[in-house]
Amino acid sequence: MQGGRTTRRWKPSHRNCDDRKHPCPCRSPATSLWARTLHAGHRTGDARMSSASNPTEVAKKLYAAYDEHNHDTIRKLYCDDATHDEVSQLRTRQGAAEIALGMQKLFAWLPDIWWEVKAMVAGDHGAIAVVYIMHATAPQKNGAAKTKAISLRGVQIIEVVDGRIRRSEDYWDAATFQRQIS
Repeated sequence: MQGGRTTRRWKPSHRNCDDRKHPCPCRSPATSLWARTLHAGHRTGDARMSSASNPTEVAKKLYAAYDEHNHDTIRKLYCDDATHDEVSQLRTRQGAAEIALGMQKLFAWLPDIWWEVKAMVAGDHGAIAVVYIMHATAPQKNGAAKTKAISLRGVQIIEVVDGRIRRSEDYWDAATFQRQIS
């Protein structure tokens, strides 16, 4: 109680998910697929997503493979028809092989790249958000022998189905990245 009044904390309620007059915020077009997925799948109870095998362990294996520069393990962690969106670059990679090839190219360009995982936030139904800082040393664009340190914060959202990654989205600031490598 504060000042003689009862203080109630707001708790999300999904009674109005299908009410067009008072819709749940998760139905907003501005709310991403991932926010709705992390939101616990309260409307659909999607059995496909609820059959996920420990998304946190899959995410840990993915980031271990990133740090080991093991593109073969990365390929095996993704479903054959998976997608990976680099949101800041407006690029989508289709299929486990293409996703692994993209990582192989990144490892070749930045041979000392590694990820510092700051947090993993697991939602219901196979979704997990990984908050990270990517560290690397980038070669100068003009071919000089000097290098520049890179430290880039980001979030990757991963959807795991039956122990493999069905979809992932990577969010980081492209302008910050460009400033650091220029």
